[in-house]
Amino acid sequence: MKFSAFLLAVFIFNSGFAQNRQWSIGAAALYTTEADIYYNPNAADPALRNSATSLPDIISPSLQITWQLGHDLDLLFEAEWQRTTYTTLRTVLVNSEVNRMAVVDGYEVFPIELDLVYRLPFKPGNFTFFIGGGVGYYFGRHIRQAGQNLSETRERTLNYGIQTLLGTEYRIMNAVSATFGMKFRDAQIKMKNRYTQDTFLIKGETVSFGPRDFDSKVNLNGIVFFLGIKSYF
Repeated sequence: MKFSAFLLAVFIFNSGFAQNRQWSIGAAALYTTEADIYYNPNAADPALRNSATSLPDIISPSLQITWQLGHDLDLLFEAEWQRTTYTTLRTVLVNSEVNRMAVVDGYEVFPIELDLVYRLPFKPGNFTFFIGGGVGYYFGRHIRQAGQNLSETRERTLNYGIQTLLGTEYRIMNAVSATFGMKFRDAQIKMKNRYTQDTFLIKGETVSFGPRDFDSKVNLNGIVFFLGIKSYF
């Protein structure tokens, strides 16, 4: 009964308020083909400075708010949460002896992007095609764990970037649409990190990871595919 009432409310909402909508809110799932982590971004040696680990196939959610500026022009605000990790071996000191230990490494980033979107004039059926671009701000932290959090990000530079996007929107109902498309961005997030302790007690052994302070950089340079749904109001 409650579900039927919900469907009825959606139908009335779509039927009664179909025209002259200026705002929409929606959610999307994003697939990023890859991102790179640089562990020595400030090294003097170019080979070491440019050495990176690529992390493929990253899934992330986002919230999207659109404001219609004109007949075919929109302003799109998008807030995303992206987190990915992998297991790697690091050289450490275990009870003052050199050894290798498996640790979980990765990053967590919150991209905040603002785009100007142009809806192309040809609209076959319920489809609308769009292109756009804009700027983004990227706030992130480095993740390093071994059964516990090992480090924290203490400083971040102002990480700005630009992006372009294109896609299509399919009108499911008068006030509900599905969107699909892709975007291209090349954002860099530079971070200064510190181990939370000089040594850690891990599985009964004293472990040191070296100097407490270390730098890292994340480059979101992969192609992003997105699939979402939004409601106009």
